[in-house]
Amino acid sequence: MKTTFSLMIAYQNFDKILQQLSPGSQPVTIQTQQHRHDLIIINKKDYNALQETLFLANDGTLATVAKREKDVSGFTNIDNLNWHAL
Repeated sequence: MKTTFSLMIAYQNFDKILQQLSPGSQPVTIQTQQHRHDLIIINKKDYNALQETLFLANDGTLATVAKREKDVSGFTNIDNLNWHAL
């Protein structure tokens, strides 16, 4: 499945291009002549997943999860969990 289109081809086939954007599919790139205003189009579910990942990375949740995944002690002190932040 083609994932890169010129602006003119994208304009002419916009509906078909949008139909190929299912969750988990490759993003579609629309290239302008000078590449300064190129566009990336992704499915809304993929966008929402990216937004959630960015939020979790910024608030430290992903770092906490990674740290706990490396813990092989077999013990988790639930008193130290910030349940409101999860």
